Amino acid sequence: MVAWLLRQIDDDLAWAQEASRRKAGGEAMLEGVHWQWINPDNDTAAPLLPDTEEFVGAWDENGVSLRSVERWETENVPDWSDGLPQFALYHVDEVPVAVGGHIVRHDPARVIRDLRARRRTVERCMDLRRYAAPGMALFADSVLRDFADAYAERPGYLPEWEPRDN
Repeated sequence: MVAWLLRQIDDDLAWAQEASRRKAGGEAMLEGVHWQWINPDNDTAAPLLPDTEEFVGAWDENGVSLRSVERWETENVPDWSDGLPQFALYHVDEVPVAVGGHIVRHDPARVIRDLRARRRTVERCMDLRRYAAPGMALFADSVLRDFADAYAERPGYLPEWEPRDN
């Protein structure tokens, strides 16, 4: 189970790092990028107003863009510029506010931090299983099962790995 779980974590980590490249084959931001919704008319952050708007940028007839906060230097940008962001979605007209909020709260930078923490926790659980008292080993096993359960829809997941009530 642990080897399978670590492969799932590594696979997700690779995807989050790939999403942190400005272009295919280009340099990746290893710590990940932070997404933001932008009003393309004035290059400002589009507000997420769940209580007043149904869609991100609903007030703007030109839609919104989803792009990175981080910027990359490029040969096509003047020296005085701070570079170009990565565009995940160059132009969209209607993104439900709840979906738009979820996307920016789960950007590659956060996912990378979460996956690295998850991997460290798996390694600590393995140490507990090897060296700790039986009660701590049971606790470690339950944490590993909980983590594996997050990937239950993926090939290779076995029903006997389902979380148990201890």
